[in-house]
Amino acid sequence: MRSVKKRVKTAFTEKRSEFVSVLAPVNTEAQAKALLEDVRAAHKHASHNCYAYIIGKTGEIKRFDDDGEPSQTAGFPILEVLRKNDLTNVVCVVTRYFGGVKLGAGGLVRAYKKGASSCVEKAELQEIRTLVRYRIALDFEEGARIEDFLQREAEILSRDYTDEGVVFIVAIDAANADAFRQELRDKTKGAAAATPSQ
Repeated sequence: MRSVKKRVKTAFTEKRSEFVSVLAPVNTEAQAKALLEDVRAAHKHASHNCYAYIIGKTGEIKRFDDDGEPSQTAGFPILEVLRKNDLTNVVCVVTRYFGGVKLGAGGLVRAYKKGASSCVEKAELQEIRTLVRYRIALDFEEGARIEDFLQREAEILSRDYTDEGVVFIVAIDAANADAFRQELRDKTKGAAAATPSQ
């Protein structure tokens, strides 16, 4: 999954209604709600402040609100844009200043999608990685032989040379951890085990 590095803002006009969109990184629902309150305060005279957010390592928390627009025409389309872009730990608020011309349900869906999409296109995205750390103890000969593999497959955080050999502390993407541990056992014929490390 991905998130955004920093807050971005876009704006456009559709049939005299002005749409102002904000997309920002958040780590908790409280942060998402705080940003929503900031936007509401900045746009006190807006007709609607519709939003969606996704939070959690796997995007397990999803919320949206149409803020007075017809059901499923605002918050849900914003949520769909976030979901389809594989985003998490983000909140998007699309503010509408009504310009006197009704857009209809289809027009609203398109406008709110456009508001969210324009922010996603402008944002600098980054992959969210969950790293796990392992301790790997080897004798000197095995350590020297396996170091290239460790550098290629993991990030070596430290090397500690002892009387018995070398102890590596490595970090690896959690999604690749099982395959890494199996390959390490295969390459060392079972001599090396990756044990969890703090």
